[in-house]
Amino acid sequence: MRRDLPPAAPSEGVIDEAWCDGGRLHVRGWAAAGGAALSSLRLHTGHGALDPVEAALGLPSADVAAARPDLPRAAEARFQACFADTGCAADASGPADDRLVMVEPWFGASAGRALVRLHAPQLPQPSRRLQDDIGAGFPGVGLEFLGHFVQLAGLEGGDAVLDVGCGFGRMAYALAYYLGPAGRYDGFDIMRPHIDWAAANLTPARPNFTFRHVDLFNRHYNRRGRLRADAFAFPYPDASFDLVGVTSVFTHLSGREVRHYLGEIARVLRPGGRCLATWFLMDDASREGVAAGRASEALRHRWGDGYVSRRWMPEWAVGFDEPRVREWVAERGLAVRLTRHGGWSGRAGGASYQDILVLERDARVTDPRPLARDG
Repeated sequence: MRRDLPPAAPSEGVIDEAWCDGGRLHVRGWAAAGGAALSSLRLHTGHGALDPVEAALGLPSADVAAARPDLPRAAEARFQACFADTGCAADASGPADDRLVMVEPWFGASAGRALVRLHAPQLPQPSRRLQDDIGAGFPGVGLEFLGHFVQLAGLEGGDAVLDVGCGFGRMAYALAYYLGPAGRYDGFDIMRPHIDWAAANLTPARPNFTFRHVDLFNRHYNRRGRLRADAFAFPYPDASFDLVGVTSVFTHLSGREVRHYLGEIARVLRPGGRCLATWFLMDDASREGVAAGRASEALRHRWGDGYVSRRWMPEWAVGFDEPRVREWVAERGLAVRLTRHGGWSGRAGGASYQDILVLERDARVTDPRPLARDG
């Protein structure tokens, strides 16, 4: 797991094209950040980061400026770069099909948001019905979070990853193009049709990817579940993962369940391992957004130690006071490594839709379980 996480620059951009020619990977696209000029690019692979052999930056981009007149430096945002990438065969020529390309734009000493492209993937894709079960955004959300896993949590291709609430593999699909044979992926979820699809369609192509169904009760997703989330032991050994991903899970759990999950996450993380989790965090800015009607979820109603938008279906969307979340994290031998607030509350410049916390297991805590009791 990469330890040196760069400072971040809020940025936008896209990879328009990626192709192989003469054993090199060529990439064309655009990237812009508020006021700072694009200064360099890095290609992220599961084996590390590569600098370009050749690069032309700050090229004219009248099309970007016309579409985004509010974006500083939009008129000089285009780039073209060439990487000496071993993934392109010497005799290959044409689009980089069935291949993930991740480029990190740099603006001075700060890294912008990773640009991720997956063109013509050959892995099977889930049906529209399965996608609609958890909302839109496939495969884009998975590609976005792959960038967050790499940039914010230091994911590398040989890491062991646990995906809590994996569904049909929205994150797994992108990770399948990043983790190498030395890496490992495990996911579990409460929706059996999703797990069955992922096990039947993704595992055969990626034997180091496994999926497990757990019959947990949830009023929104699994009303007939037999197991309680606040007593469920993750079915994995202690200290067995480098990264735990928890995306759009804590936003559907009670405070007691969240605290129990944090204890289990601390248990299965290796010392120094990280957890990237998304939340609806309540602070002054998000409360203001809720009060003004700018928030996508009106978390106005108290529910235990959290806030919900629908009293009759509280698990639909749950938020928690940010200071309280930080207390829960610390009580379980974890530390908040970084915070990136999202745009759900109407906050400008959000790093994602939900808020992101990257947690790290304290290497000095040899057994986090005594800290995780919740009486």
